[in-house]
Amino acid sequence: MRKTNTSIQDPICVVKGKLSKTLKEKGWTQDQAAMKSGVAQPKISRFDKSKTVDPSTVASLMKGLDLEFWDLFEIVEEKEKPDYMKEPGEE
Repeated sequence: MRKTNTSIQDPICVVKGKLSKTLKEKGWTQDQAAMKSGVAQPKISRFDKSKTVDPSTVASLMKGLDLEFWDLFEIVEEKEKPDYMKEPGEE
């Protein structure tokens, strides 16, 4: 039987926020985003620099601004899957 691990000790990718880039592309200010999403402007200002983001903040931004997850984040580092995460026969 394959070992499973339910912790996040071995992330297979690292993401960072890209909300400011998305807002710029859409022509929105941080204040407009705050009004539409209900997320405080200072929190929006810090979003891309944050190491962790509250899931309710992500949900509010996605719903209020009609965005997808990948409109808010980008992958900056991908890692090889640990053996316990690989499918049988996957190298």
